[in-house]
Amino acid sequence: VKVLRNGGRAAVIVPEGVLFGSSNAHKAVRKMLVEDQKLDAVIKLPSGTFKPYTGVSTAILLFTKTSSGGTDDVWFYDVRADGFTLDDKRTPIEQNDFPDLL
Repeated sequence: VKVLRNGGRAAVIVPEGVLFGSSNAHKAVRKMLVEDQKLDAVIKLPSGTFKPYTGVSTAILLFTKTSSGGTDDVWFYDVRADGFTLDDKRTPIEQNDFPDLL
């Protein structure tokens, strides 16, 4: 966030734990994004999206730097298929939510 100018937009990929974790670190990240910046969207990705590197569930967070808050509404999208199998081989398949997402 520090490298963005006010009004700058960013997208970050985070483990799903950042969204739902109860540790102080998870709470601090959520507070910073929702109360200090403008969280625009949360795009939940299925477990296995980044296989074979990791099978952890992830999400894409899109936000705008404001340094003064401004999160009123957050757009959520749950991607259930990304056009590939969710195993280590990541073989192309027909099911793909990304065209609808875009």
